[in-house]
Amino acid sequence: MDLRPIGLMLLLGLAWAGEAPSPKGLPSAQILTPRSGFTGAYPRSVVEDAEGRLWVATDLGGLFLGDGLRFLKVELPEALKGRSIGDMAQDGHGRIWVLSIAGLGCWEHGAWRVDTSIRDRAVKSRRRTEGLFGRPDGTLAVVASGRAFRLSPGGTPEPLALPGDEAEGSPSLAWQGNRLVANRGGRCWREDGQGWAALPTLELIGAERVQGPLRCDAEGHLYLLTNRRLCHLPPGGLGWRTLDFTPAGDGNRMTSLRDGRIWILQDGQAHCGRAGTLISLPMPRDLSLYGAEARCLDAEGNLWIARTDLVRIPVPGLVSAHAGPGFPPAKEIWNIKRDPSGALWVTSEAGLFRQDGQGWRSVPNTPSAHGLEPGPDGCMYLRSRGRLLRVDPRTLQARVLVIALEPSGMDVVRGPVIQGDHLWVVDPEGRLAVATWKARHWVWGWEALQAPAGGNPGLLMDEQGRPWLIHEHRVFCRVGSTWEEIPMQGRRLVDLTFPTPTQGLAVQFNPPTVFGLERSASGWTLRTLLGPEALPGIGTLYAVRQDAAGAIWLNTDRGVVRASGSPWQLQRFGSDLGLPAEDTNQNALLLEGDRIWVGTALGLGEIRADKVSTLPPLAAPLLLEARCGAWVRPGPEPVLTIGHGQGSVVWELGFPGAVRGEGAQFEFREPGGTWAALAGTALQFPEISPGHHTYEVRMVSFLGQTGPSRSLEIHVRPPWYQHPLAYALWGLLALGCLWLAVRWRMRRINQRNRELSLAVAQATEGLRSRERDLELVNRRLYELNDAKNRIIGLAAHDLRNPLSGILLNCELLEEDVQNPEGRKTVGAIRALGETMRSLIQRLLDVHAIEAGHAAAPEMSELDLAAILAGALERARKAAERKGIALALQSPGPALAKGDAAQVGQILDNFLSNATKFSTPGTTVTLRLEGSELWWRVSVQDQGPGLTPEDMDRVFCEYARLSAQPTAGEASVGLGLSLVKRMAEAMGGSVGVESGQGQGAIFWLELPKV
Repeated sequence: MDLRPIGLMLLLGLAWAGEAPSPKGLPSAQILTPRSGFTGAYPRSVVEDAEGRLWVATDLGGLFLGDGLRFLKVELPEALKGRSIGDMAQDGHGRIWVLSIAGLGCWEHGAWRVDTSIRDRAVKSRRRTEGLFGRPDGTLAVVASGRAFRLSPGGTPEPLALPGDEAEGSPSLAWQGNRLVANRGGRCWREDGQGWAALPTLELIGAERVQGPLRCDAEGHLYLLTNRRLCHLPPGGLGWRTLDFTPAGDGNRMTSLRDGRIWILQDGQAHCGRAGTLISLPMPRDLSLYGAEARCLDAEGNLWIARTDLVRIPVPGLVSAHAGPGFPPAKEIWNIKRDPSGALWVTSEAGLFRQDGQGWRSVPNTPSAHGLEPGPDGCMYLRSRGRLLRVDPRTLQARVLVIALEPSGMDVVRGPVIQGDHLWVVDPEGRLAVATWKARHWVWGWEALQAPAGGNPGLLMDEQGRPWLIHEHRVFCRVGSTWEEIPMQGRRLVDLTFPTPTQGLAVQFNPPTVFGLERSASGWTLRTLLGPEALPGIGTLYAVRQDAAGAIWLNTDRGVVRASGSPWQLQRFGSDLGLPAEDTNQNALLLEGDRIWVGTALGLGEIRADKVSTLPPLAAPLLLEARCGAWVRPGPEPVLTIGHGQGSVVWELGFPGAVRGEGAQFEFREPGGTWAALAGTALQFPEISPGHHTYEVRMVSFLGQTGPSRSLEIHVRPPWYQHPLAYALWGLLALGCLWLAVRWRMRRINQRNRELSLAVAQATEGLRSRERDLELVNRRLYELNDAKNRIIGLAAHDLRNPLSGILLNCELLEEDVQNPEGRKTVGAIRALGETMRSLIQRLLDVHAIEAGHAAAPEMSELDLAAILAGALERARKAAERKGIALALQSPGPALAKGDAAQVGQILDNFLSNATKFSTPGTTVTLRLEGSELWWRVSVQDQGPGLTPEDMDRVFCEYARLSAQPTAGEASVGLGLSLVKRMAEAMGGSVGVESGQGQGAIFWLELPKV
């Protein structure tokens, strides 16, 4: 059973019920523009289908499908393209029927079928009586070109014989319960199971003529509209009676909507009839309704009006505006108060206004009025541009009250608030002044309150009559005669409300937060009820109130928000529903039973709280269109079967209702996955693999609430080459190709093996020939090396003996020659001889090592300190001759394992090189250091040092370094290579540390004993 019509009846019923006053405010009108996708003109019919989508047909042959916010054009079959569409309806099986001058079209399951034998007549709209006529259960009847048809459950038109003849007028039909009623020019008949039974005839007077078809409401009452009157026939009535309605010539159209009432639109109002009673609803004053028709009342309660364009009235009676001519001007509304006499007072940027039995009236001389409070004398008190005013409600005269606390009077920036006989205001310096009503005048003084000086504190009055002083981070409440401070913990309040003496609510300006305030014997407590995360999309809170049902109402920068239930359910009322502006104001929120008065930046708004609960809950997204490649299908296609490579798949989604869709968005996911926001309203898959794919979509409202999800499925057929037979063919082809490839490959491998075998044989023979040649060359080289070694050995041996004689004679001459010049010459000869002997000795040592005749070192325990001292003494004379100082750093006895002679020879070489490459005046240091396992002996000079290239070859044979001896001494580059070999033979090591221009340190390491 479809309960939506019942809900709509409840939604709109209070707006026109006889015992309740009709709203005095005006609804808003939203005209659909091409930006919404609706590009048609002269809409003829609007239908909401079972899914909640809207179908709009135009007189120029256009058909559109949408959600109320966005419309897509529907591709009509060729027979109906470009042809005027007279009417449209949906039957009980979800089929959409379109009646045009080209034929009767039926859309079912994404396909069209057209019966061109049933055509509409092109007649003027004001006299139009033909069309599609449905009853609530979806049963349809058609009147086209003077003929009638009943649409069977299977969707087949069945001829229906009509009473009367064409001379009496064009026929029209209406459903009275489950029976049809026919009309021709005022004559009426009703089906009685056997034929047509006559009903009372409407007698037309003079030039009076029937306009449009016969209509019937949910109570079975019949209505006929003429160019002069509206007539009504109750069930079983004996005659027609005229209702209290004056038609506007040919400019009125009568329709019946899903709420079971008849609707007639006129400029400024809509007339709704049921059971013979008419109720008028206000319409926007600037909306021309001449010739307009009320075509649809959707599930949300939006009224869709067809003019030359398409208009939506958002849920008539829910939100209305009291702004403009006849109301307070469309400017900032600051305060709203109801005085004891029942009059409604409003302060605004334009001044002070009062609504009573005579309507809205302006109070003169009250520009930019704020802070409205009733006083003990029955007058209303407010402030206007820094002045405190008193307004007499009888005469509406405003008088300035001078506050004599300053010589020239005091300006007022906050207040007034009044509690009994006390009145408080705040001056520009943030001081709180208080007045007491005595002897029919005010006695002024300063309030004794230790509050922060300066600033611009807020001054409010709660429902319990307690004044509140709100500084930036400190809040004070006057309880009895005492001001109590409320601990705010750094929060900044902007408004509060106390439905009971001990429990209330407060709001923070930004970030938007709603707090619960409670007063007990132990003091005040503050707790968070709604934080910024619970108010997505809201930037600022201005005011808070709580109704009798416990719902919280909030003034925000995005309209009015209602929070109710547990967990909190949020609902927003903005300009899309008829509020004058989104931006509301502080203190401008008044709850009066079922009426909520709201002050906005563009005037006063009114919300009917009794209609809020009748709005349907969030629903699953609508499917407006499915596209794949070249084909497009309107309507619900939740399951698509396509071929691979057919094209990208696109679902155009719609919001389930224009009201709930404002500011909302869609989310999608794979089953069990994470929800992701959809950019826009199209769910698109450019590439999708073969197989079965399932997705879920849902709507997220502006305030973060989520609706139920909807499942979408895509079956992608595999391409022809993935068919099982194709796989078998591919397998056979692959096996044949593999056999041919293997056979070709084996032939190539055999041929290659033969070529490689021949190449290997040839290469082997060549290698053997070269090996024989290398053996001959090596043998010759060994012979030459042996001859070289013998020559060097003989030459060195033969030179050593004569050289020894020369040195001996030099020693003898040194003792005999007394002439200093002669002694110097002999000394030079002896030095050269020593050098030659050293060179010869090194050549012999190298020869012995290369020949394998070098003696193994005699390893024993030795005292390195003693050896260092001996080496230092041996080098002292040569150092003194060059003016080089020698230094010894030794910790004492140092036992090591090695050959004492070879260690001494290594040290002599280090010291000789250090002396040779050092300049006069420098110092050569011989140093002994120890570690856990090793002794290190190092010789450090202050010579030119070694380059990086020298460091790489310093211990090589015959190495010639970049540095030159400072006194022209000879150097053949053999000493350090011998040093390295001797050190390694003893199990030690040698090394060097140097940098160019920084001297050098040569070291020897030997193992400790």
